[in-house]
Amino acid sequence: MLCAGMIPRDAAGRMRCTVAAPAAGNGGTPIAATGQLAISATVPAVYVHGVGFDGGALCVDVGGTVDHYGQGYGFSTTDRVVCDAVGAIDHYLFGLPYTAGGAFAVVVE
Repeated sequence: MLCAGMIPRDAAGRMRCTVAAPAAGNGGTPIAATGQLAISATVPAVYVHGVGFDGGALCVDVGGTVDHYGQGYGFSTTDRVVCDAVGAIDHYLFGLPYTAGGAFAVVVE
């Protein structure tokens, strides 16, 4: 489960992410040395509580479509967490911003 309090937000409330490798993690939340959530576009190598990671980074599908849900996360057909870099924030779950389509609201820096 991602820890919402560890993930920085931009002015619009989107989670700030980077493809840089994670330097630290707490409670399953991989954080890069620059402070953003560390993400990867690869297929998951390992799963922690049903969420996929590769090289310690959260496996995501930016711009993908939600195929199924697990623990509140929207997953693609390849079991990556779906993220949306353009859709408006519709609601929050566990303190994390989501779009109406069920994707994480993110900005990749």
